[in-house]
Amino acid sequence: MEASGCQLRFPSVDTSSLFPHDTIRNGQDQFLGDARECIANRIHLLAHAPTGLGKTAVSLSAALETTLHEGGFIFFLTSRQSQHSIAIEELKRIWKKRKIGVVDLISREDMCLSRKRQGRVPCVESDDCYFLQGKTKEASERILQRPLHFQESIRTCLKAGCCPHIAAISSLKTADIIICDYNQVFGNVESSLIDRTDRRASETILIVDEGHNLPGRIMENNTGVLTEAIVRSGMQSPSMKSFSGDLSELMSTLKELTSGPNEEVYLSSKDLDERLTSSCGIDLGGLAEELTRTLDCHEYAKNRELIDFLEIWSRFGDASVRFCDKRTKRIISRLVEPALISSPVFEDVRCGLIMSATLHPPEMFADLLGLRTRYACHHYTSPFPDKNRLLLSVGGVSSRYRTRSDGTYDSISKRILEICSSAPGNVAAFFPSYEFLTRTRIFLEDLRIPKRIIIERREYGRNERNAILSNLEDEKNVLLMAAINGSFSEGVDFKNNILSTVIIVGFPVSPPSPMAEVMKQRMERRFGRKKAHLYVNVYPTISKVLQAAGRAIRSEHDRAVIVMMDDRYFLPITKSAFPKDFQAIGTNGLSDSIESFFSASV
Repeated sequence: MEASGCQLRFPSVDTSSLFPHDTIRNGQDQFLGDARECIANRIHLLAHAPTGLGKTAVSLSAALETTLHEGGFIFFLTSRQSQHSIAIEELKRIWKKRKIGVVDLISREDMCLSRKRQGRVPCVESDDCYFLQGKTKEASERILQRPLHFQESIRTCLKAGCCPHIAAISSLKTADIIICDYNQVFGNVESSLIDRTDRRASETILIVDEGHNLPGRIMENNTGVLTEAIVRSGMQSPSMKSFSGDLSELMSTLKELTSGPNEEVYLSSKDLDERLTSSCGIDLGGLAEELTRTLDCHEYAKNRELIDFLEIWSRFGDASVRFCDKRTKRIISRLVEPALISSPVFEDVRCGLIMSATLHPPEMFADLLGLRTRYACHHYTSPFPDKNRLLLSVGGVSSRYRTRSDGTYDSISKRILEICSSAPGNVAAFFPSYEFLTRTRIFLEDLRIPKRIIIERREYGRNERNAILSNLEDEKNVLLMAAINGSFSEGVDFKNNILSTVIIVGFPVSPPSPMAEVMKQRMERRFGRKKAHLYVNVYPTISKVLQAAGRAIRSEHDRAVIVMMDDRYFLPITKSAFPKDFQAIGTNGLSDSIESFFSASV
């Protein structure tokens, strides 16, 4: 059976077997039935599945029911380590019904038990590592006895005195499922982990969690950056002495291309290749091959950034955008067609379950990932009551670059004051950028905001984020100001309704860039002008809004107001781009609307 588009519907199916919970949520049975049917018929399923639908439980149980019965292997792919624990908890519940072998894998560097040398694991340079001599077989068997989080696996291997990464890799041949990063299947690794499981790719199921991140991650993995510091580091390496002429020419070309007024200038692959070939008789790809063949493991790791740039420079032809950023003195090459990497992978495997609360529209992701046939797209509705959420659009302001002024920030700050004065509890305001946040904060200082203001900073890490979450839980009267591209808008779980209100300040369109322009041109040739505009400008912005808005309501008991603040939310093209179950209403009485919502009985 083959299908494309999102018209495919399947009949309801039995919801017993390995599903790990006693009850099934509204909409979850539909998702489970679709997942089972797609796996049975070798169809990729792209699922826009809202928060609370239980995507992890559905995908894992449906996949394991097939692979345990018919043979095969499952990859549960994530974009962040923090997502591993959710999958492990569901697998522990499934394990109580049926014993399964689970491997939770992170990078070799993060699993290393030895003291790192200049940030590198010792086994990169030699075999002189105590943990390489440990009881790997014994540790591998322990890892597979029951589902273990990678931290638990590391402690298990420490007791056995062996390398956790090697033990995890050794477990793959007898495991049923691995939890790992996108890079293990779609990244630039020596060999895909699919090849190391000893199972046929045609019987492998890929579950891609937070799948809206996959196209961007693939493009990021195939981005090369060249700076003077990177070239200079190579020139200073003793083992690179025989390549000094090549590197000197590369350095002089870099300096020449990045000199002049601060601007971004498009380049072609010839701009570097021809200069290097004419003086040294070799292009960048050829130089990368020679360096890879010549350097030992230590020197290769030390010069990895340089070699990656050389390899990527012309690998993808006109599917890459190349430009020099004279402001930062960098030359950049970036893949803008992720399907070149993802399409062959999805063609080889049995099927993929690609899911996210913001996989919207799923047809776009089918196009971006190169799924030409053998796929189905579906939107699932939220299991949470509609009455628990109020979606408001507010006009009269805009975050457009050409109209930003002190008047813009003043007007926005006054609306934030109005919202904070009407909404009980904590409010989170997400801004298009840290600069926009900072400018608005200046005007908020003159207003009497009835909440303590906490500001997210670009450099904040996990500890700062956790401290802010603790403040929100303890005080319950905070205005959190954060950037929509920062860490709080995605991946942070605001539990127990600690946010009563979320404000999306502006319509967060990414600024113009060479990459976006080339990507749009290529999409116009493939999909037409209208789709290209939606795919490059509109839908990525909608995805940011949906991610930030989704921070407030995390369970069926949470209630919150979502305020979207920009004239562009009233445009027909913008309104039609949102999911059908995310349609905001305009209001002239912002305070009255908010107060009425919170005063209404649940």
